[in-house]
Amino acid sequence: MITGYLLLDKRKQLCLSQLEVSKKVGISQAHLSKIESSKVDPRLSSVNKLLNLYDNSTKKTVALIMGSSVISARSFDSIRSVAKTMRLHNISQLPIIDSGIVVGKACEEDIVLNLRNGLGKKSVGKIMGHPFPIVHVDEPVKKIKDLVMNSKAVLVSRRGSIVGIVTKYDLLKLVE
Repeated sequence: MITGYLLLDKRKQLCLSQLEVSKKVGISQAHLSKIESSKVDPRLSSVNKLLNLYDNSTKKTVALIMGSSVISARSFDSIRSVAKTMRLHNISQLPIIDSGIVVGKACEEDIVLNLRNGLGKKSVGKIMGHPFPIVHVDEPVKKIKDLVMNSKAVLVSRRGSIVGIVTKYDLLKLVE
C-alpha cells in the first residue's frame, strides 16, 4: 500500500526537496507536505506523477555524472612525478594503472604519511593503496553513493576499459 510516509521516504532517498518535487509534479509544496504526512488523501493522478518522478530519478546512471578524463599514474612512476601531477590537476587521489589494469591508488595522505628524505625518487608502487572500486557505466547512481563516500572515488568501466571516475565532487552534479 502506498502511504504518504512511503512517498516521503522515496523522496528523501533521492535527496530531493519538497520544493523540487512539487515543481516537477505540478502541485504546491504545502500539498506535498500534507500528502507525505498523510493528512490528505491525494488524487491518484498525483500519486502516479510522484511515483513516476521517483522511478525516473532512480534511473540516473553513473555515465551522467562521471568525469571522463581519468588522470592516472603507473606503479613505476616516481612519487615526485605523481605529486606534481596531483598538484597540476588539483586532485587529491588518482588510480595507478599498469598496461590497462588497475593495480592501486595514490592519495595525498599516502604521500604525506610517508614523507622522508629521498621519497620523491621512489616509485609510487611502494606506497600505493588498494585500488578504487570499479563499476559499470550503466550502474544506477543511487547504488554508488555510499561506495564513493567510503572509497573517495569509484572508477567506471565499459567493456573492460576504464572510461571514467566518480568522486564526491561529481556527486554534487545531482543537485538540480
